[in-house]
Amino acid sequence: IDAKKQMRYRTHYFDTNALDFYFDHHNQHASRMKVRMREYVDSDLSFLEIKEKQNTGRTAKKRTRIPDLHTNMSAEDRQYIQKITGFSEDLHLSLTNKFKRITLVHKRLQERFTIDADLSFLRGEQSHSLPNVVVAEIKQERASRDTPSFRIMRSLGLRPMGMSKYCLGTLLLRPGIKYNRFKPTLLYLNKL
Repeated sequence: IDAKKQMRYRTHYFDTNALDFYFDHHNQHASRMKVRMREYVDSDLSFLEIKEKQNTGRTAKKRTRIPDLHTNMSAEDRQYIQKITGFSEDLHLSLTNKFKRITLVHKRLQERFTIDADLSFLRGEQSHSLPNVVVAEIKQERASRDTPSFRIMRSLGLRPMGMSKYCLGTLLLRPGIKYNRFKPTLLYLNKL
């Protein structure tokens, strides 16, 4: 976009006081969701986004344009979330993250390959950066492991690992939070 190959992202994640969205993911609930405000910094665009993982394994994302990122939900934000999900509990800013993304799009297949770098997390006065970690993700219309992206990852000895950036930032900035399900990923990150 405008000759830029690496785009900056900033995201506010919202959750309940009890961190229901984090624990739904941790406890592997088949149906779960995330609510976030994402700023596409270089495009000067911001959206309120709802990602719902359905019990079929598919993830649906709905979003609406907002003027900018804000730390408190407005009445319009709450109405949009309730209209899409039926969820009406109060949500609070739980975590902010920032990263830079390169997106590669396959010319024939319905596949995007994203590479996120310079990942950092912020919660109040606490922060944690992962400067030497890259998160690569293959996004497909229909899951297939017979694509060039998967073959390249396999040839490099890289295997798929599940973890959301929200969950990762939450466990890094909330010492003592339950994280059993994410232990293998955390051990892998610590080895890096």
